[in-house]
Amino acid sequence: NPPEEHFAQFTAEVQDLIWAEAERTVAAGQDVIFDFGFWTRESRDEARRRVLLIGASPTWYSVECPHETMRARALERSRSPKTDSMWINGPGFDKLMRSFEPMQDDEDYEPIDGTK
Repeated sequence: NPPEEHFAQFTAEVQDLIWAEAERTVAAGQDVIFDFGFWTRESRDEARRRVLLIGASPTWYSVECPHETMRARALERSRSPKTDSMWINGPGFDKLMRSFEPMQDDEDYEPIDGTK
């Protein structure tokens, strides 16, 4: 969990490494699954552009469940986070959710029931 002022920089650096590996993986004839969150339309549009540039075809899924369920799950995970999990408290979750932009009808995605 990096300090908030470094979070965007560190995220971008890690994502650049992942994109480079994805390009090599696609070139080797294998599929790639990204789990970046893609919380904004802009980030999804950029990912679509990059996927096409590396010669692949994007398929999108949206895991959907009520806000209250997402919040409860995030707070429960943060009670005893694993080393590869990000700790999130209530105010942090609320701040993150204010930047969330749900998938739009024109984005061609498959909804997934996340309540199970």
